[in-house]
Amino acid sequence: MGPNIAAVEVQQKYVIKVVLEDGRIAYIDMAPYLEKEMYKDLKDINIFNNFEIFYDTIKWPNGADIAPEIILKGAK
Repeated sequence: MGPNIAAVEVQQKYVIKVVLEDGRIAYIDMAPYLEKEMYKDLKDINIFNNFEIFYDTIKWPNGADIAPEIILKGAK
């Protein structure tokens, strides 16, 4: 089972703050991923900012997403 996401917001360029329903917070720095094929479109900050909560993850219109395990790993 993945994380129950309560809220998501961009903190700074390519960094997303994920608030889980249990109160834990994860900061996900997406910059290291942007050279990978799936994430290249996210270099455009307008596309990057156009994400949605999709079940237990964060998803962009181009099909890119963040694995729930990454969110849970960073949650404190």
